[in-house]
Amino acid sequence: MKINNDLINNTLLNQLGYRNKNVLKGPSFGVDSSLIKISDELEMVSASDPLSYLPKLGPELSAYLSVHLIANDIVTSGVSPQYFQMVLNLPEDMTEKVFQEYWTAIHYECEKNKIAITGGHTGWVMGHNSTVSGGGTMFAIAPKGSLLTSDQAEVGDVMLMTKHAGIASTAILGLYFPETSKKLFKGEEPFDFLQLFHQISVMREGLLAAEFNKKNPGSVKAMHDITEGGVLNAFAEFSIAAGIRCELDLRKVPVLKEQWKLLDQFNLSPFEIIGAGSMLMSVNPSKIEELLNFLNLNGIQATVIGSFHNKERSTYKDLNGNVMDLKPIELDPYWKAFGNALEKEWL
Repeated sequence: MKINNDLINNTLLNQLGYRNKNVLKGPSFGVDSSLIKISDELEMVSASDPLSYLPKLGPELSAYLSVHLIANDIVTSGVSPQYFQMVLNLPEDMTEKVFQEYWTAIHYECEKNKIAITGGHTGWVMGHNSTVSGGGTMFAIAPKGSLLTSDQAEVGDVMLMTKHAGIASTAILGLYFPETSKKLFKGEEPFDFLQLFHQISVMREGLLAAEFNKKNPGSVKAMHDITEGGVLNAFAEFSIAAGIRCELDLRKVPVLKEQWKLLDQFNLSPFEIIGAGSMLMSVNPSKIEELLNFLNLNGIQATVIGSFHNKERSTYKDLNGNVMDLKPIELDPYWKAFGNALEKEWL
């Protein structure tokens, strides 16, 4: 669970160590990455996230999750991560064999995506049995002025969302509780939760947006990847980061029918749970149709789901068309649902 906006503002943001003038964009609520001036010509983007090891998913899928959840934050700036520093606090029951498989899979994902592993710290931690296996930071260097941050959205921009809601949560629940999901789809075409899991990366759409911007400068103003709290929380974060208001229509947010079926079993809404795998883009309205066509031609489904404005409050329309206040979600209900399923010994 992430800490809330008040705790960030009242505790973290007024105690940030030495104030270095080369830090162009430091910590801020709803901002995925930091920017640092390297020279008069170059800037560096960095982002950090926990690393994951979910025993039931196995080392390979856990490694994929670890690499791409951090890479997703970097690519919101419009570039691929180049360097990767990590701390691995391994659970005490992880064997050397499993660790070797986990590390080989991390190496493979990094090599495939041209990310150099530059160092860190690795060790077993006594008494540690969490699915969080440490933390990592990725970096990339790019020409000055070329990097986006999620606080650059502007009034009048249209909000575009790639793929569909709740990708990471649905995929993990389907894979972690395979017997439960199998019973739900009994007599039907089985749903491929593994294929859904491999949609968690937003590298492709982030880089496509950057490519589009090179030919059409200023078209994609900002990007923000959907994580904890789903599209509702991500849109609220985006709005707060930019200091403007927004409106979202949940009736336009794509959700697969198979997702609805599984999430109903866990009493979850796809709009407020971990949604890694979807990117939000704040787009110049004059370029939205051209961008949608460009993404579609390159195999990325995208949908307009809202916009930014300067009205008094941020709002969303629920599935019945009721207008509701849009605020950050402090506790993602996915975690409680996951824990309840484990307690009930669902398979």
